[in-house]
Amino acid sequence: MYDCIDYFRGDPLLSNKQQKKLIDHENELIRTADVVTVNSSILFKIHSPIRTDIHIVPQGFRLDVFVKNFKSHVGFPTDKPIIGYVGALNYRLDYHLLVKLAKRLPQYLFVFVGPLQKDNTLFGVRWLSYARKCLFSLSNVTVIYGVEKKEIKNVIAQFDIGMIPYDVSQDFNRYCFPMKLFEYFYVGKPVIATPIKELKRFPKFVKIGKTVKDWENIIIKLLSVQWPLDFQKEQKKLAFENRWKNKINQILQFIY
Repeated sequence: MYDCIDYFRGDPLLSNKQQKKLIDHENELIRTADVVTVNSSILFKIHSPIRTDIHIVPQGFRLDVFVKNFKSHVGFPTDKPIIGYVGALNYRLDYHLLVKLAKRLPQYLFVFVGPLQKDNTLFGVRWLSYARKCLFSLSNVTVIYGVEKKEIKNVIAQFDIGMIPYDVSQDFNRYCFPMKLFEYFYVGKPVIATPIKELKRFPKFVKIGKTVKDWENIIIKLLSVQWPLDFQKEQKKLAFENRWKNKINQILQFIY
């Protein structure tokens, strides 16, 4: 069986030769596998011309880590609203947007929590160098280079807004379905994101911004009112529905 969880052929670190090889191999795998599953409607749309009997299954949220209560040693100042991100710090983020945004909104704290993922490509090195110099050095930006998985829930609980600021000029990002969405949902946080196609399915909970001005307006609007309790309950329900156990159970139905 083949469970497709990302648009791997859109990785900007691939050379043209590597990309062509990956596309050929993946297309052959999709055609010949006994069972093919995807975790998003956008991946289904992309791959269904090759094969019509592809199944959409839950994303695979790690619920087991979030249902337990662990005290985190990570704490942030409480004198400013917090716009936070959890996940890898690498070339996937839209650093141009984030630098402009943080400078325009000095009254807010922008928090980034995750491992610094280095790679030896010129593309990756250039972006991380820019991030360190132009974003992470700003006075209203805090960076925590990784925490234990069990602490993530308590880290997100301190956010006022969760963000997914991926650079959608990269196909890999534009067609992704980030697990962090359900981490934010489980804790009941409003989410702001760049135009990632799959996230447009959740307009009530995820606000999409294309430009810095869009992001500024969305953030100000979200912070001007209390996030509704019924929204939080719906978000947590979506996180439960997309848990790993549900994904496995659905896949097993297609195998047996």
